[in-house]
Amino acid sequence: GRGGDLEQLIPLCRAAAPEFDVVAAEAPRSLIPYTAEFTLDYQGYSWYPVQDGGRPEPVRFGDNLWYVEQFVVDVLERKLPDVRPVFLLGFDEGAVLALNIAGIMPEFLAGVISIRGYFPTVPGWSLPATDLNGLPALVVCDSIVEDIAECMMARTTDELRRLGANITTHSIPGVRNNPFGVKETLSEW
Repeated sequence: GRGGDLEQLIPLCRAAAPEFDVVAAEAPRSLIPYTAEFTLDYQGYSWYPVQDGGRPEPVRFGDNLWYVEQFVVDVLERKLPDVRPVFLLGFDEGAVLALNIAGIMPEFLAGVISIRGYFPTVPGWSLPATDLNGLPALVVCDSIVEDIAECMMARTTDELRRLGANITTHSIPGVRNNPFGVKETLSEW
């Protein structure tokens, strides 16, 4: 997520699904006061800059979609003897990328978990997939926070249903500030 790091999600994955291996990609752009509009106490990483209306900056968004797609391909090509199905899990910006990767290469995934993700509006680009063939999708929103992303999440769940995903939605108060709050929901899913 924007301003987060892998230490937010690796413990969540290990606690919610201990039988799975965790392979994680961290957002490449370090957020420090000199590279972003944040205060001195705001550090972490970002996948892409966000423009007005919650829209990702198109070039970096596209670059990072390619980066995550190549990451998934690399994981699939390095199959271990006890390979398990590949689930994508993302938080915030990572969830936006995970959902969009599901719309690019659904046939390679066993499911997608989106914590505060959505399908953004990116001029000149749309999802290539026209049918997600029942791909399981867990979409988690934060019932406390009302922002642009929440409106886009409602549109996203409608789009996932239209594309034939097998959707489960949950609203978890405070998940924006504590992604570990999704642990029980993720374990049950």
